[in-house]
Amino acid sequence: MDTSTKISTITNQQKRLARMITSFRRQNDQFIQWRVWTFLGGFFACLVALAINSTLAFFAFIVWMGGFTALIRAHRHLRDTLTRFEIAHHLRHRQLARLRLHWDELPPNIALAPTDHPFATDIDLVGEYSLHRLLDNTVSRGGSDKLLSWLLQTSPDKTHIARVQHLVAELRPLTTFRQQLALDAHLIGIGRGGWRASVNRKCFGAECAHHRHFIHPQLGL
Repeated sequence: MDTSTKISTITNQQKRLARMITSFRRQNDQFIQWRVWTFLGGFFACLVALAINSTLAFFAFIVWMGGFTALIRAHRHLRDTLTRFEIAHHLRHRQLARLRLHWDELPPNIALAPTDHPFATDIDLVGEYSLHRLLDNTVSRGGSDKLLSWLLQTSPDKTHIARVQHLVAELRPLTTFRQQLALDAHLIGIGRGGWRASVNRKCFGAECAHHRHFIHPQLGL
């Protein structure tokens, strides 16, 4: 598949995701209204029931809490789905940025090469407009550093290179798996600035340890 075909395919995927996101956001607004009205309606119903009979008030309270809890769970499920679609849309946008070499739309460069390295800066392996920044779609800082170490090798190990190439060849046709893996990995950041912060931040240490079993250990991502 050539670059123009890839761009067209990803653009179409992005448009479909955008339509779904618009629909989910509309439903999210409706859920917010339903929660407000359910809470207020249930509260006043309990007050009326209490004025009539305490037993009736008890059953009214049970029904109110049960319905309100079910509504909250359904709303939470919708918001989780919306978040996943938003991340997927963002990752497609980043893929397009890499294919089109739109550097200002890529994550900021955080890699630093040793000052005494013989060729890291001469051939733009590291830096603002570097090969490392273009290839680095890792989530963890360790994965980013691993990729950097491969690029900076002055005496490459042919056996190791062949093993990594074999693993990449196995993963290459598994597009859906790789996309799902990337999406799940970026969900790690939710809770510290939300997913919009997580997609531009490499996770560290224990934050990534729980999710590391998803990724082949030999890739070091």
